Amino acid sequence: LREAALGLCYPLVLKPCSERASRGVSIVNDEAALAAAVAQTAAYGSTMLLEERLHGSEHSAEVVFDATGAVYHFHMCDRFFSYKDGIPLELGHINPTRLSGAQQDDVCAMLVKSATALGVSIGSWKCDVIMTAEGPKILEVAARCSGGFDAQVSYPRSSGDNLLRRVIQVACGMPPTRQPALPQDRFCAIAAILSPKAGVVERLPDLGGEVLWMIQPGSHVHPPRHNAERVGFVVVEGTIYGETWEVASQLATDYVSALAEATH
Repeated sequence: LREAALGLCYPLVLKPCSERASRGVSIVNDEAALAAAVAQTAAYGSTMLLEERLHGSEHSAEVVFDATGAVYHFHMCDRFFSYKDGIPLELGHINPTRLSGAQQDDVCAMLVKSATALGVSIGSWKCDVIMTAEGPKILEVAARCSGGFDAQVSYPRSSGDNLLRRVIQVACGMPPTRQPALPQDRFCAIAAILSPKAGVVERLPDLGGEVLWMIQPGSHVHPPRHNAERVGFVVVEGTIYGETWEVASQLATDYVSALAEATH
């Protein structure tokens, strides 16, 4: 391990090659932290990937190709993260992105190029993207729709469009419906509720608003170690980008406090 670490430029990101939802992912800031990070990641598999840590805003972007390989759908959301203790936890996202049209064009072209390189020419293609000072870079690719309630909730709520219907049409050999122009004053934010402590949830708090719970009374919870351990999501719609995210984020924070009181 020490020999492998020689000459590396920190910070780096260490992740297992066979997992999802950030399981086992660590941000390694120096050589001294590498051994502990390897031990943590080894719990999720013996094959690991050590890569450069990129800096910039984070996003999810996806395209849908029809049977001829033409792009019939493209959209992006903006994602927000906490990196406390070297663990990348997604705090939520908002649809649609506020990146410029030119930046979105660059991302779309990158998605198409990556799909072509990997032999994907039909159906859904999703990339997690970071917009660096040098332009967009791919963090992850998947031949599916985006998760985290992006494709299922925030995109249709903010756009009035049905992405999943378009994907099913392509899968069934039908001509997909055209993607409509996105409204300029409709946003949908999804903010994660993170369990503040370990224990058993006696009741689910009810502070109002729309909440998608991943737990129920009697569930054992603990502070999340990866994104699959987020216990709920707040859904907020609005007409102003920043305000919509702030309302969702504050409501999620309020639910975290209430959940602490309901967990013993």
